[in-house]
Amino acid sequence: PTIEPLWQMGTTDYHLRNIAVYDGAVYVTGVKGNPPTGDASFAAKLVEGKEVWKQEFASDVVDWTTSGIGVLQGDPYTIRWEDEYGGGSAKVFVTRHDKTNGNTISPWPTMIGDKTVGMDLVANTHVVFAATAHEVFALQPNGSPRWHSNFGFSGKEGLAALAVKGGDLFLTGDTVRGLFGPYGGHTDLIVARINATTGAIIWGKQWGDYSAQDGDAIAVTDNAVYVALRTGWTGEGGQQES
Repeated sequence: PTIEPLWQMGTTDYHLRNIAVYDGAVYVTGVKGNPPTGDASFAAKLVEGKEVWKQEFASDVVDWTTSGIGVLQGDPYTIRWEDEYGGGSAKVFVTRHDKTNGNTISPWPTMIGDKTVGMDLVANTHVVFAATAHEVFALQPNGSPRWHSNFGFSGKEGLAALAVKGGDLFLTGDTVRGLFGPYGGHTDLIVARINATTGAIIWGKQWGDYSAQDGDAIAVTDNAVYVALRTGWTGEGGQQES
């Protein structure tokens, strides 16, 4: 069947990364310029395809807002990282925006760590959950943390996506060790369920073999957890992905 959009937006200058819908509004994040790093990161609010506001974050650093936007108590939150001239000193920030004009609400933004692989942000009715590399944070509307979980080790785990269902937080990514089971020998897919109130791990699963298994996105229903992943292998000619 042919799918006809009700409305669409797009420009060669802005590359969209993620989307959230709340109370009739659509919030998007992305990068301005040539991806993946670009000249600036941005967040925007649209209603029925019309731009209400757009905020850009730019400085003398490479700045990229990637996968992650959520709405808590009516205000959108975004996650972005800044890497000074690609020098490896990356810093990750979570920002709370005023829903009416997109301006940053004090005392945000708050820095939550460094970015090596993966990054995401979601929200429930009480807190914002942010993941970067091997850490997960639950942040309250005033910017203070409710809990922080050091999920694995830097360079070993790469958290990529989060989802909230009921009182639990679900995440996916990859690992290069035996985190929840036998290590397959490349990057293994990981999926975990976390108590959203305390940050305690309820269960974790791991799958892997001689090929790469990288979790990229996650969704949860009442009966199942769905994960979108990339698979590939490393051999002659380099890594191939599918």
